Amino acid sequence: MNQNPELVKSWITVSEELSPFAFAVIMDNDSMVSQSGSITIPEGATIVVDPEEKAYYRKNSFVLFR
Repeated sequence: MNQNPELVKSWITVSEELSPFAFAVIMDNDSMVSQSGSITIPEGATIVVDPEEKAYYRKNSFVLFR
């Protein structure tokens, strides 16, 4: 692990094998809530991201980029 454990606010358990670079973020606003009835990520949801995972299209999936 290349993160400083003292900076981690909390740990979660996941059921998938992830790279050491994986991280989780908690949605702190409703910017991903759909007004049209499509897929929504609600405020307070935890999103797990593995930057080592290959990006590919799959229905109901998301790609995180900056």
